Amino acid sequence: MKDNSKEIIVNFHIKKLESLTDEEIQEEFPDRDGRWSIQTKRALRRFQTEKLDLNENWASVGPDWTCPCCERSKYDLFRLSVNQILLANLHVHHDHLADFLKEKLHQKFGSKWAHCVSRSGIYLEDVGSKLIGRFAPCLVCADCNAADGAAKAGLPTLPRFFSFRVSEICKFIQVSPNSEHKVSLNIAMGIFIDVEKDFQKRVLFLDQLFNMILCGDLFQEEGNVRSNKDINPYNYINNKLIKSFYADYKNISNDINGFLRRSLSRDGVSSNSPSKKVTIDIPTQEDYLNHDGSGGLKIWQETPESWSCPCCSRVKFQILRRSNKSKKKKWSGRILKHTQYVLMSPENWDDPLSWEITGQNEEIICMDCASVIPKIKQMKPELSRDEVFFQIEDIRELVKASPHQGHEVNWEQAVLRAYNSLQRTPAVDFYNEKRNRLSVFSFIYGHFSKIYNNENDIVLGAVRQYYIEKNKINEVDVDDFISDCLNDIDFVK
Repeated sequence: MKDNSKEIIVNFHIKKLESLTDEEIQEEFPDRDGRWSIQTKRALRRFQTEKLDLNENWASVGPDWTCPCCERSKYDLFRLSVNQILLANLHVHHDHLADFLKEKLHQKFGSKWAHCVSRSGIYLEDVGSKLIGRFAPCLVCADCNAADGAAKAGLPTLPRFFSFRVSEICKFIQVSPNSEHKVSLNIAMGIFIDVEKDFQKRVLFLDQLFNMILCGDLFQEEGNVRSNKDINPYNYINNKLIKSFYADYKNISNDINGFLRRSLSRDGVSSNSPSKKVTIDIPTQEDYLNHDGSGGLKIWQETPESWSCPCCSRVKFQILRRSNKSKKKKWSGRILKHTQYVLMSPENWDDPLSWEITGQNEEIICMDCASVIPKIKQMKPELSRDEVFFQIEDIRELVKASPHQGHEVNWEQAVLRAYNSLQRTPAVDFYNEKRNRLSVFSFIYGHFSKIYNNENDIVLGAVRQYYIEKNKINEVDVDDFISDCLNDIDFVK
């Protein structure tokens, strides 16, 4: 580091994480864990499998981490699923009472409840939900987190928003190494009886807060004190580094993200579990007419009845199905926007290297088709990059659709196609770079056109000077650059 009284000049070198061997990562990051760790590899050999489902919570703590609830070490937390997948998952156990107030507001005003109450109402919801919880969020093993759900499922009379504390879960579970917990419902019920009065007091307090929000009580006037985050000089330094060394910053950021992807493995996501008979519910016409678009009401209402998904061919009514995540089994069904690239030579579809993208269209597809890529990225964290994308043709060939059901997906072929899609990245990057360049040029040209009343020579002179000064394009090349942009300006329209 050099200090010349006006500037501090810093030069430093860091290791490229993605280039390190597993052994080097183990040595460099002893406080983290991942599919590269000695312990994970030993467990794969021990359970005689190559399939691993290891989530980010597991990777974020060291190999010697111990569950605060069941007190098992990671070595005793590994468990083999019925599909012969080694499970290595930790979860954040939280108090569902913290969701109670927001749920009441959602029921009263809908998903846009925050726009229907005063700013002080939003403040009360946030503070009240945190204040009233019986316990703070806690990282526990997957089996302890599941034991809370199993106890509540076995005791249906328990309030919907009740959650057991970690100190309570440990009392009603029977623990064995590398196995799911056995749950004693009698003990769990006894614990609830002991704490029910305390729980009901909290619910009553939240009811009072709900009424205060509706009435606009406890108004809090806003101040003008900036947060420590705003005035922290480290933020100034960080922003300066990003602006001054953007290319290096981006490379380092991509390298860190690559390291995170390398640490995870999600073979368990969307894996084929033993088949079981499923009852398919059919929505009534009233259900369909009252459907809120599952959080996408505007696009749902704007999409005509004649629409059908271009991937799976289902109409709006057919994409409605019972939600597996909702305890009330609400109807889910959403339609989303999908970017479909336009190819100059679609007959060369099987040769991605020959692609030339000439534009893009905004298509509307159903939620089950839209979920294929996100699930692939969960399964294969190394694929969780923007460069991985599917055209409608890709999705169409991978899914088998039925009305009012989730898709059957050929995940093996889906993952293979995702890897192959990386070959298309150069064409997509070239297209996006050109589109962004022309979008900026169009804005700059329009800006100066307004200032100089569309006097073309003056406008072009101002644009020319702008690119020389701001973008450091030399005077020899700038005229060709502007000429090319003017010729291609329709590209972004």
